[in-house]
Amino acid sequence: MEGNQPVFCKMYMCLEACKKGFFGGMEKMKQQDEKAWIWIHKRPPQNWSRAYFASHFKCDIFLNNLCESFNSRIIDARDKAILTCLERIMVYIMLRMANRRIAARHWKHPVGPRIFKIIEKNKLGASQCIPVMAGDKKFLVQHMYGAEFVVDLRAKTCFCRRWDLCGIPCPHAISCIFSMDENVYDYTHDCYKQEAYLNSYDPIVHPVPSMDQWKKTGLPAISPPLYKKQPGRPKISRTKEVGEVQAPAPPPPNPIPQDYIPPPARLTRIFVKTEISSSIVKGKGVGTS
Repeated sequence: MEGNQPVFCKMYMCLEACKKGFFGGMEKMKQQDEKAWIWIHKRPPQNWSRAYFASHFKCDIFLNNLCESFNSRIIDARDKAILTCLERIMVYIMLRMANRRIAARHWKHPVGPRIFKIIEKNKLGASQCIPVMAGDKKFLVQHMYGAEFVVDLRAKTCFCRRWDLCGIPCPHAISCIFSMDENVYDYTHDCYKQEAYLNSYDPIVHPVPSMDQWKKTGLPAISPPLYKKQPGRPKISRTKEVGEVQAPAPPPPNPIPQDYIPPPARLTRIFVKTEISSSIVKGKGVGTS
């Protein structure tokens, strides 16, 4: 907040392009800060605007924290010798894939638990939509707040693009599916189904015996590379981004149970001003890592 006026990130302003048009969002940015508009205008919109995202990837997120999640799981292994590090990573991946296969076989629904929750939430939003059939499984969906969307169940598309980008029926599409008295899961992309999930985790990471049981080749042993100790204390924690602060852990329950384990502290983002080239782009992010 600046005074009584809310401050939004100008780089994120074009997210409303999915609803009101990409160029309208860009013009709004240009009016507020032309230098920021010049800086971001040089970047391909396919990298930062959902209005230009390709729909065949079935992914509508801007950032992928897969690398950070994996890095946080191998903290105990990455400072070890190369063989020890790789062995620990192998055991972690082997157990993870095996547990995923077992969990997927016990799904209670055609899709995974997380996708099921998203669909249930979209079903609640469908109650605010009125579908009007045009024919050939095409609908004009009127929202209770005045917006109108075109849904094509045969092509599995909606003008809001949420269904196109992630493959999960949006509330507008679900209202049309309910009017046809059909199953929502039949219109969910196959990548979220149990069969696709099991195919992804079907390969097995085979266990490897200890080194003393390896087959002898008679070749000379490979000498390790020369090691030079770096100055300073070894770095373990990752470098924090600008605006990341450690949020305090929630207070413990009263009375405290005997087996109580306090939750770990988390990182959160606060309002910061980041300087990009010669322009200042005001950033406000919300999330945890």
